[in-house]
Amino acid sequence: KHWQLFMLMGIPLGTFILLRGALAPAYLGLMLFLFLVVASGWVFSVGLSANDRLDTTLRMQTILFKISFAVPLLYMIVFYYFFVIPLELGHLQRPPDWIVPLHFASVAAIFYLLWFTSKQFVTCQQNREVFYIEYWWVLLGFWFGFIGVWFLQPKVNRLFEPDHSDGEQG
Repeated sequence: KHWQLFMLMGIPLGTFILLRGALAPAYLGLMLFLFLVVASGWVFSVGLSANDRLDTTLRMQTILFKISFAVPLLYMIVFYYFFVIPLELGHLQRPPDWIVPLHFASVAAIFYLLWFTSKQFVTCQQNREVFYIEYWWVLLGFWFGFIGVWFLQPKVNRLFEPDHSDGEQG
């Protein structure tokens, strides 16, 4: 349900925002990581389910999609292990230079994850090839996940109900 997903995303994000000055960086990182796991897990499951329900002519390859799910999660772990923890212990003054390309790769992976999911979700709803102008609002809904979940999850539930299990039959 949309309110459950909202709570799963909102509690870690709210803790991160509201208790930023009171919690140690490692705990803040954990809150941000939990938010990222729930938000990207929701987007990933919707994208994979929508793609699987499509006719083979409308499906997209999922290998890059699956990689784009893992990259930001691995990046968060690497970032905290090699930057935040040494910074907290006083062993480091600035992030290592090699973190910058990993950061951009993580951002690109998040954008791909959002693009794939929104495109395949609307394609599954329309049962035809769609263009960006038809799914840009869905992409924004997934981008602002903790708010977009209120608008998108009811549509996801309706689309993936048992009587709509075959997207190619409409």
